Amino acid sequence: MTTTSDTKTEVFFQPMTVTMTSMFGRDNAGPARMISLRRKAEQQGYDPNLWFDNVEIIAAQEIGSETVQYVANIFKYYQAYRMSIARSVERQAARAEAGIE
Repeated sequence: MTTTSDTKTEVFFQPMTVTMTSMFGRDNAGPARMISLRRKAEQQGYDPNLWFDNVEIIAAQEIGSETVQYVANIFKYYQAYRMSIARSVERQAARAEAGIE
């Protein structure tokens, strides 16, 4: 049986999805601009459903580095927090196995 804390940890460890990165781009650039960027990305042969190395390139060309850096920073911190939580869970499991806690 999965406990509440296990469920929260499992949800936290889900990889950042395309929807999430696009959402952050929309948050910074605006929804109408993001629709336009995705359309332009598709016209230029990029995948409009992927941010990194796809819509990100068009965003950098069209509006500059602010939105690109914003999404990259969020992704970077998300990854750091995921790694930190993973280490904490591993440490707690090792301590429990050793009978420390």
